[in-house]
Amino acid sequence: MNPAYAGFEYSLNVTGVYRSQWNELPTQPRTQNVNAHLPMYILNGALGINVANEQIGYFNNTLGTISYNYVLETTLGLFSGGLKAGLMQSALSGSLLRTPSGIYEDPTISHQDPILSELNESGVGVLYGAGVYFIGNFFEAGLSISTFPSTSISISDTKVELIPYINFYGESNIDLNDNLIVAPSIMVRSDLVQTQIDVAAIAKLSGNIFGGLGVRGYNSRTLDAAIVYAGWRFNEHYTLSYAYDIGVSALRSVHDGTHEILLNYNLNKLIGAGLPPKIIYNPRYL
Repeated sequence: MNPAYAGFEYSLNVTGVYRSQWNELPTQPRTQNVNAHLPMYILNGALGINVANEQIGYFNNTLGTISYNYVLETTLGLFSGGLKAGLMQSALSGSLLRTPSGIYEDPTISHQDPILSELNESGVGVLYGAGVYFIGNFFEAGLSISTFPSTSISISDTKVELIPYINFYGESNIDLNDNLIVAPSIMVRSDLVQTQIDVAAIAKLSGNIFGGLGVRGYNSRTLDAAIVYAGWRFNEHYTLSYAYDIGVSALRSVHDGTHEILLNYNLNKLIGAGLPPKIIYNPRYL
């Protein structure tokens, strides 16, 4: 979500995520995402790439973005500012839509609506965004904004508006002892009309096993789920984690929770640091 974060894993970092939200609910949201980023020390920054596919109702959105961020090292910590840009294809399964006055007697499909398409059509639009991020000794935080100003994707006579949205993330690491670290965090997402907040705390044991709890929402209108996290870093390169959302809103009566699986690969090797300095042979020391 934040292009300014790229490179802060200090090596090539690749993450794959599958999320199935509100299971058993018809046309429930599903997301598949693969992103990769790596530091480019010779550019004083990092490069990132993100590819995602999401199904929401009868819409299918496929997107790809690339990003660059510049990192500034100070006595306080690392400051980063980044930009991203890309494309998104939005496809609408118009033949599956239903309207109150429509006619749906096989093989006739008619929405009786001059705007809604009765075909399976798609359109392409531009994505863009910017972000800032800070990492210090005791906490890290980042703020990003996407599609500002707003843009839209035309699908026949239908327009899909991509409105600006803001993401804020903050995390702190508290060392309880040599083997146990607790990391409380908060994420705030807003389109300036509606706001959603996630609060969580993850306990990391010996750097390899972790788990925790979280909650999404802050009042009766936004409370959606209690979240359980678990994960295992099973070698220096691979980490597997899982999150399950237990529904707590009124919607819980018609769904079976949310599953999210994440697999992360980190090369754990410095790359892109530039060539070593030229060797000068001095006969004095031969």
